[in-house]
Amino acid sequence: METNEKKRKFNFSALYDRIGLLLKRMPVSVAMIVGLATLAWLDINMDDYAAPYQLIAFGVVGLFISVVAALWLEDRMPQQALRRHAATVGAVLLWGVYCLFLPSFSDRLPNAVLTQIVALGGVFFCAIFFISFLKRGQDRPYWKFAVELLFQMGIAGLFGMILWGGLGLALWAIDELFDIYLHHRVYLNVVVACLCLFTPLWFLANIPSQEEKHNPDYTFYKLLKILGLNIILPILAVYMLILYVYLASIIVAWKLPNGWVSWLVSALSLGVLAVINILYPLQLQKHRLTLFLSRYAGLLILPLLILMSIGIIRRISDYGLTINRLYIVLLNIWFYGIFLWLYFSKAAHIKWILISATAIALLASIGPWNIQSLAKRTVTSDVNRLLEHRKLVQSESPTWVDSLDTATKRRIIEGVNYLVRDYGPAQIQSFFADSIDDKRIYSLLESVHLNHAAVEADFHRWFSFEADSSVVITLDNYARCLTLSWNHYGNSTNGVAVSSVENQLVITALSDSSQLVFPIEDHVVSLLERDKRHSQAPIILNYHNNLLIINKISGTYQHNSSEHISIETLSGCLLFSKQ
Repeated sequence: METNEKKRKFNFSALYDRIGLLLKRMPVSVAMIVGLATLAWLDINMDDYAAPYQLIAFGVVGLFISVVAALWLEDRMPQQALRRHAATVGAVLLWGVYCLFLPSFSDRLPNAVLTQIVALGGVFFCAIFFISFLKRGQDRPYWKFAVELLFQMGIAGLFGMILWGGLGLALWAIDELFDIYLHHRVYLNVVVACLCLFTPLWFLANIPSQEEKHNPDYTFYKLLKILGLNIILPILAVYMLILYVYLASIIVAWKLPNGWVSWLVSALSLGVLAVINILYPLQLQKHRLTLFLSRYAGLLILPLLILMSIGIIRRISDYGLTINRLYIVLLNIWFYGIFLWLYFSKAAHIKWILISATAIALLASIGPWNIQSLAKRTVTSDVNRLLEHRKLVQSESPTWVDSLDTATKRRIIEGVNYLVRDYGPAQIQSFFADSIDDKRIYSLLESVHLNHAAVEADFHRWFSFEADSSVVITLDNYARCLTLSWNHYGNSTNGVAVSSVENQLVITALSDSSQLVFPIEDHVVSLLERDKRHSQAPIILNYHNNLLIINKISGTYQHNSSEHISIETLSGCLLFSKQ
């Protein structure tokens, strides 16, 4: 009995020590976590409050920056805690200066900026794994530390989910057993406490200490050997065989590869690099298969990397440069370099796999040479060249635009749409002689004869609508209501089928084949030009006093064909008139 009491005291003491150590080691990171949790709590509990995107980006990426700074500085200034924390605050505030220039709401954030933020967040997250091991001869402690971090992430996530599930079940029991109504916000607050507060704090508290992380002694778990050698490696071998068969088939047929092959080769290459990292201790033990894999797997992949390069060139040639394609180009170049480096260095220093990738991603995402700026300049220059540097004027009939060939028009449209989607409408002002303020992109392009319908008769445009507000209907004139939920795979409720005939929406009762026909084309055209940032009420259609209320619809619209509209999903309700 006395021993158990001592054990309990020791465990509580160890817990308090761990919390105290975390506050001393990473106070800035703790403050960032508390700040993010507070933002989530305010967003849940205050009706008129929406967390500004600036603060969300600052908090998430700033948290990663604070952890990286704390881990790096504790090795450089072990006895100067105040200076360490001040430098960490400075690094986070530097990121805050960037965030000040971001839009307050995410729906106004261009995709290019979002991509840059995600890339920088990924860079600083990956840096957590290696920032303490930049000196030579630290591959063993690096491997041990990286494995321990991944393990602690999994444990923290598991504990957080268990805590959330347990407390959520307890709240549900109170609600059901004692008939005490609990607002859904109570459950969401539990999510914030468990997953936004407890989980990251638990993870930070269990990051190996300064002494532990540089200890070269490690334990290679048998589970990792099974995972790397017996599970992932055979899958990658099958994957490589499939890609080589595809390579042989396109050589025999003498045709260009599919542009999507780049993603498949990238997945294979990343998988091989992951296995090399997982099995690193076996390499130190001179395990033959691991030694061969670490050094020569990259050479086996080189022909597939050439295939990837050709696929990238084809994709860029067909569709032009974009941010994603530039990142893929960079990834392809990095694959060549890292596999050749592994061969010539005999895979002696695996930490440089992650370090080199992170450094390249960082350099590609900052400065005036960053990928986002390069893509914008390239696409803008391409559109200007296709327009022959002439300005578009909305008030005049652009006869010279009509004389352009279809391929040129299509490239212009794709370039303009890409600039609007990824950089915002202001980026296409340079193509117009007059102001385009408050102009919708589809109407704008149509006014200068550059809409898709004018270019290709068979061009398909995707439309999608989902109501985010309600409508009030008086039910006195209706006999019954039928709930609809249908998709083109044949799944439906209440025995109805949905189709479009002569550009009208047709609802057929499967029991007696009776049909209701509703006009839909004008609404679809309107959907293609609607600003989705504004509130969207349900679509209401009328047929012989029967009402169809559409809450959700999606499909494709094809201009200048006998059947413009193809419906893929539809949800709503049908009100049958008493007459």
